[in-house]
Amino acid sequence: VHGKVYRFATYNRSEVSSLEVTADSVSVTLKNKKYQLEVKALRRDGGILKAPRHGNMDREIKESIVSKVNLELKTRSGTLLYSDTGMFAGLEIVGDMEQYY
Repeated sequence: VHGKVYRFATYNRSEVSSLEVTADSVSVTLKNKKYQLEVKALRRDGGILKAPRHGNMDREIKESIVSKVNLELKTRSGTLLYSDTGMFAGLEIVGDMEQYY
């Protein structure tokens, strides 16, 4: 953002502070000491793709390349630093995402 890189990684103690998966959206908030990144992806129609399972391509997953993604980067006190929307984002969600939070 304006030439500055905002990193969210384990080495700077960033963490997933919230994760919500519904039938039509995925929302995740990442936080570190100074900043938070809120991402909301809205699922759109997609296609069925073959995917690997135990070395065989016998699993089917749904993937969209026309999903909508909203991003907001804020300070921990809530000051908005950046906000944008992507209209043609790739989105694939496989498995029980709640187990990772």
